[in-house]
Amino acid sequence: MKDADQSPVAGSEVPYSTQRSRTRRAKGLCWQCYQPAKDGTSMCEKHITKTRERMRKKRGGIKWKPGSRGTPPLEYRQNGKDQAQPENQNQPSKT
Repeated sequence: MKDADQSPVAGSEVPYSTQRSRTRRAKGLCWQCYQPAKDGTSMCEKHITKTRERMRKKRGGIKWKPGSRGTPPLEYRQNGKDQAQPENQNQPSKT
């Protein structure tokens, strides 16, 4: 933060940990470790999973359902269930 005359304001120094995490994000690395970050995120696979599990526990563990809001779980996307067919397509017609 700077004054109108572009001189730094006293007490506006950015902590080293914040600088370090910003630098890692700019390099495309996980901000918590030095592993490559997943595309579109600022964390590696390990820290994404840990964060999601912690938040799931904190919020009560409500499971994601297809058609609901939010990002599908990694397991759901990896198994190819993201493009699941409607249930009535596999049943024979009753004519």
